[in-house]
Parts: sequence; structure tokens; C-alpha cells
Amino acid sequence: MSTQELKEEIRKAIDSAPDSVLNEILNYLQQTINTDPEKLDLSHNLN
Repeated sequence: MSTQELKEEIRKAIDSAPDSVLNEILNYLQQTINTDPEKLDLSHNLN
């Protein structure tokens, strides 16, 4: 899937998400954007 297709799917998912989880989604995205990529890789591997 291309980056553009992924972004479109993410937009669709966000549009259909209940209002109660939108803040959690935003917080997660902000944390991910502000985290060192190496730490993200380690975190994903540990999960």
C-alpha cells in the first residue's frame, strides 16, 4: 500500500472513530511523532 493510500485509510478510520477516542488517537500520534525512531523500533520489537 502506498503512503497516500495509508493516509487515506487512516483518515477513514479517524472519521469513523467515536468522539470518545479521538483525544487518545491524537495523543498516541503526537507521542509517536515526538519519539526517537530507534526507541519506537525497540518498543515494537518488545511487544
